[in-house]
Amino acid sequence: MNINIESYYDKVTKDIAFNAIQCYSCLENGICKEQDCPTCETYQLLNSCYNELSAADKIKTQNEIVRHSFFIKPKKWSKDDKIKYLSILLIFPLTPIVFGLVYLMCIIIEWLCWV
Repeated sequence: MNINIESYYDKVTKDIAFNAIQCYSCLENGICKEQDCPTCETYQLLNSCYNELSAADKIKTQNEIVRHSFFIKPKKWSKDDKIKYLSILLIFPLTPIVFGLVYLMCIIIEWLCWV
């Protein structure tokens, strides 16, 4: 049986890591600009809380950030990137249809030549 007891500092490190990931996500998605960080209240609170932690808790916070950073959404795609991706996806299902139509046109042309 595995019993985990989460201490106050465990919760604090998780909260700091979660808020750091939120800030990073806002930067990546263009909600915030990096120039705004020094004046941002959330950023200042995160820094002051992080600086109050012990070295072990700082490591634990960094590990939480790394563990949960896989869930950060990627940057938004530009319109051109979306068009390229969709066009590549559409090539595969449309290829048999195009070949089928070309083959059907050849049969019709051949039939009209015989008539």
